Amino acid sequence: MADRSIVGTLTRARVLEMLDRAQPNHPMLAAKMARIESPVDSMAASGRHAPFQGSRATAESGAAWTVDTVADALLAVGDSVAASGLGEEHFVTVQNLEPSVAQSALTELAIEKGWAKQGPDGVVEWVKFGQLDAAWIEALLERIKAFFGGRASRPALPAGADPLPNRCKVLLVGDWGTGLYGAPAFKKWAVENGPFDVVIHLGDTYYAGTKKEVRDRLQGLWPLPSSSQTSTISRFLNGNHEMYAGGKPYFKFLKAFQQMRPQTSSFFALQNDHWLILGLDTSWHGFKVEPMMHSGHLAANQRQWLIDMVKGAQGRRVILLSHHQPFHFTKSENSELTTGLQPVWDTGNVDFWFWGHQHAGVRYDQSPFGFRGRCVGHGGIPELRPTEVRTSGVSRPTGHADYAWKGITTPVASHDVQAWIIDGPNPLVSQDPDFSPHGWAVLELDAESATERWYVASDDSFEVTLP
Repeated sequence: MADRSIVGTLTRARVLEMLDRAQPNHPMLAAKMARIESPVDSMAASGRHAPFQGSRATAESGAAWTVDTVADALLAVGDSVAASGLGEEHFVTVQNLEPSVAQSALTELAIEKGWAKQGPDGVVEWVKFGQLDAAWIEALLERIKAFFGGRASRPALPAGADPLPNRCKVLLVGDWGTGLYGAPAFKKWAVENGPFDVVIHLGDTYYAGTKKEVRDRLQGLWPLPSSSQTSTISRFLNGNHEMYAGGKPYFKFLKAFQQMRPQTSSFFALQNDHWLILGLDTSWHGFKVEPMMHSGHLAANQRQWLIDMVKGAQGRRVILLSHHQPFHFTKSENSELTTGLQPVWDTGNVDFWFWGHQHAGVRYDQSPFGFRGRCVGHGGIPELRPTEVRTSGVSRPTGHADYAWKGITTPVASHDVQAWIIDGPNPLVSQDPDFSPHGWAVLELDAESATERWYVASDDSFEVTLP
């Protein structure tokens, strides 16, 4: 718990002192603060920072967005918390936050790019959760607020693996917590096509994993009820967006969500006679070192748990799950999650790794570490189709005329790995074909065999043929 007396009596000097102290350990924050008077440069470049729900009136003021105005916003937060008497776990959106120039600039840029439309009455209609949705600004503020309130406690090690039947169906969706677009389509499809043995969210509840967002966009649309009588296993991984608000609403949700086999931590194990499924929390530790919020990190005790579980698999084949990716078709790689896990790869036990974070549906050929990578991060965020995907000259059919698997070769540990990205329109977001399709995947385990089925979200969601 934070010291409420400090939160409630913040002075400008105290805010600036805390921000200055935080910056060396948070290079991304330091970079944003250094460029904070150029809001389009600092916010539009990453497009990944969440909700601003305060009054839009201040966007007309033309006030510079400086460290002082951020301090004003934090002082308003402190005053709000002190007045509520509820403490940091009940932070709510404070009205009239001051980063007004950033919001104004993003609005203008979004209209210019065609990702927002302004009607004759002056009302701006957004592609909500799109890259230039001005609401992403609040994620930065939530992130700074969380420095004062702190993060959720370190999750305990899971006691052991929960049992699965030898023949089972595992439904996977990632980056789904928007409440829009692919999210309701997934719920409808999951309810109509069940039952499943396990349903798993690979993480990210937008914009910043606040209490209201977790309630409305995760719990509120989840296709399974919170009930001690629910036999289908639900599992929820921790994404970087859950940690923007410190992770406390997410961990409270985990504790409160009822099922016959409850989830006791943000990482978990499931197994039958032939398969071991290990879900990892790559986001919790990133709260302390912000670049890890974007690339992922395993705390030492979880890394050892992973090594021990894989080595002790007793002949079972292993499937890894995480929010963050070990590599991506844009030629990026997190060596901590590739060469840094050599003791895991030395066992030769890992067949698949499913992850989210990158908002695409991707099947990778076998990596040099032995596993086949799968990105299922296209559950609910409107993502512009990457240029390298649009222009790829390698294409395979999906069984649907409007969609194709586009091929891109990417380096992984100095080896070339082929990626296959599902590409086509997303009418759930816009009639503009620039947005990538949403979807999910089902993994069917039958004794020693594993079969994948991939789906595209639409008004009548459908299965696609695999390359």
